[in-house]
Amino acid sequence: MVDLVCKQLNTSKSGVGRNRAVSQILVGMLAVGALGAAGQAFAPTTALAMLNEQVMDPIGKLFIQAIKFIVVPLVVTSVVIGITSLGDIRRIGRVGAKTLGYYFFTLVSALLLAFATGLAFKPGAGLTPDLKGKPCGGAWEGVVQALAGCIMWRRMRA
Repeated sequence: MVDLVCKQLNTSKSGVGRNRAVSQILVGMLAVGALGAAGQAFAPTTALAMLNEQVMDPIGKLFIQAIKFIVVPLVVTSVVIGITSLGDIRRIGRVGAKTLGYYFFTLVSALLLAFATGLAFKPGAGLTPDLKGKPCGGAWEGVVQALAGCIMWRRMRA
């Protein structure tokens, strides 16, 4: 399988080539997919639920908080700096207008795709009312809330 992936990406088995990072990411995705399928097939349901609730959910919540903390301000800042550095709006011309049009097109497309996905899959629809309010359970709840609160507090302070 790795040979086929490396051949498609025009790299060698050792990863030496133009697309080394791409091949490593693709191989990692395939390995994690296989691990997830094996876990789903062979692990007890209670063990998977515990792993999801106590490990994966807190990690996912921290990742989303970190994305909000770092990426969103970075993108907004770069867009604002780019627009303010233009000076005279007539300088950007046709290429600038196309760029802004493409930006807004992709923005609207992403929003429509997100709404359509939410409507199609209805996340959280199968949860019981007692589970809907709990981000995670057990001892991890305090740790996750403390770390997420720290990230949010630093963002509000900055």
